[in-house]
Amino acid sequence: MLRDIYYGAALYPELWKWETVKKDISEMKKIGMNTARIGEFAWSTFEPKKDQFDFTILEDTLKELEKQNMYAILCTPTMTPPIWLTAGETNMMHQTNEGLTFIHGARQHVCTNNPFFRDRARVYAEKLAEFLKDYDNVIAVQLDNEFKAHVGPCYCNNCKNEWHKWLEKEYQDIQLLNEKWTTKIWSQEYTSFDQVVIPKKTAFLHNLSLEEAYTRFTHDLINDFAKDQADTIRQILPIPITHNSSFAFDLDNVGLFENLDFVSFDTYVDTPTAFVMNSSYWPNIKKDVAAHILMETSTSYPGHIKEYRKIHPKGFVEAESFITYASEGKGFLFWPFRQQKGGIEQPHGSVVSSWGEPTIGYQASQNIGELLSKTKDLLLKSRAIQPEIAVIYSDRAKSFLNKENGGALDYRKALTDYFDYFVKNGQRASLYNEKSSFDQLKLLCTPFMHHISDSFRNRALEFVEKGGIWLIGPMSGDRTEEHQWYTDTGLGKLGRILNVEGMMQFPSMETEIKAKFEGQTIFLRNMVTAVSGAAGAKVLGKIDSDEFGEGLAFLFEKQVGKGKIVFIGADLVDAEEQSLNHLVIQKYVEELSLKHEAVQTGASVLDFERRDEDGTIQHWLVNFSGEESNFVLEKEMVDIISGQPFGKGKHTASPYKYYVFID
Repeated sequence: MLRDIYYGAALYPELWKWETVKKDISEMKKIGMNTARIGEFAWSTFEPKKDQFDFTILEDTLKELEKQNMYAILCTPTMTPPIWLTAGETNMMHQTNEGLTFIHGARQHVCTNNPFFRDRARVYAEKLAEFLKDYDNVIAVQLDNEFKAHVGPCYCNNCKNEWHKWLEKEYQDIQLLNEKWTTKIWSQEYTSFDQVVIPKKTAFLHNLSLEEAYTRFTHDLINDFAKDQADTIRQILPIPITHNSSFAFDLDNVGLFENLDFVSFDTYVDTPTAFVMNSSYWPNIKKDVAAHILMETSTSYPGHIKEYRKIHPKGFVEAESFITYASEGKGFLFWPFRQQKGGIEQPHGSVVSSWGEPTIGYQASQNIGELLSKTKDLLLKSRAIQPEIAVIYSDRAKSFLNKENGGALDYRKALTDYFDYFVKNGQRASLYNEKSSFDQLKLLCTPFMHHISDSFRNRALEFVEKGGIWLIGPMSGDRTEEHQWYTDTGLGKLGRILNVEGMMQFPSMETEIKAKFEGQTIFLRNMVTAVSGAAGAKVLGKIDSDEFGEGLAFLFEKQVGKGKIVFIGADLVDAEEQSLNHLVIQKYVEELSLKHEAVQTGASVLDFERRDEDGTIQHWLVNFSGEESNFVLEKEMVDIISGQPFGKGKHTASPYKYYVFID
């Protein structure tokens, strides 16, 4: 499917004179790029009037790329429907929960559930697929661009009709919906599915189960939109299909990529931890398809007219590319190649300026080309080895925590703070989703995961029984699938497995709740879950407060089979509100002795292991920080990139420095 290693940038031939386009392609080739992404915003160029398609510019560009032995990724431009499509059609535009109906302009201004829009998207996909039959250098089609990047759910009348159909299919009986949602609260009972409101703005807040269901509905229908386009293309052309998603968007990514061939993502983060989370998550979305493409990132800094962003430190971008390729990434692409001369994203970094000269990101782009020239063969003949630690990142958990946020919580930030321990301590960990296999793991972490489904819990228990350690929490396992309390025990079936008694849950926002963990005084924050007892468990942490929950256990472990379940009932912080969750993680990392034999890494030095066709281990080492750090080699090795020999013992890595060693 993705047989080469791809490096490139987004190209916009519809915006520039032909001589400029040719110059850009030549410059891309010169600095080591081999791939251009084209067409995600070009609907009005390629179909200026209904059913009048003109792919001349695209044809010329693809032929020029072909002359240079370069690849292309083509996109469907459904994020930016043209004015001729939107002008005369009622009930097409996206509507917010406050009843605001968008007008034409910007992007994502149309409701993707509108039948006429869906039909026109299908027609465009058909025409593009027919056109692409003649071009072997087109390696993939990207659907749309960043689903839900700027909008949340749509609340138009068309969505309301689809919502009622979805509810009937999901619940079948209106009384079942009433029961699961507890609609007797505030007299919210319904007698038919077509009475169920869509959660537009109301006087206070909507029933939380209603809100969660509408999120699932929105996810399902955007995934259906993607599947519809993909199926249309596949009927005409057998070409790999993807989409460029992101942590930032409100999507069900696992469901989205079930219907696509490989995963792509965009990221414009500016911290090492946030970037490593991306490279740790997206390879694990599709079972047995770890190959993925980073479709968009910046050469130097992102930004737009309302937000100037800081410049990446020297070496940061090269380290990003190194990590992407080491983590089974098959492609690393910048946005854009040539700086936009108009529109709202003019202050966004690029490879060359709108007048064609090198930008401050040019050198990094050139350095990546040189890196690939030295490592491409190694990448093509090896595969990444998964770490033995995984943290679960769940779009469902994200929805739960962000809806019940207590006025302060944010799922992505909470996960980033949690994952920060691994990056800053040079400990490799993956981000898994709820459907991932745990076969290769020794340590499984499920923080901030309010609902733990039966299927996930059963697989996690099997993992524990075979000898794994499962860290549950903080703020995990305490809600049903409809985001409600359990009524038998505070933790449902999980509570019965742990034999908890006397469970209490209470918020600790702006309240000093002292606790003890292994003799150390700590503080509990956010929502605290504590118990008076858990038969057969070893208590590790108790509340040490005269006023709230004195003596209750918030942290305990229980032997299950050959392994352990560790329940963590609160966010742990110090007196300055700095996270101390790492204290629990560190305890079990040390207990499992999860260290590489040939290479020992220091703070912020990460070892991405790969195995080649002969079983030989490669160590892709990077110091992903702005400070010097150390690593230790257990024997003499040679850095493949520089050709420099490194003796046995300790070595110092400068900021963002990377190496490839063969064990």
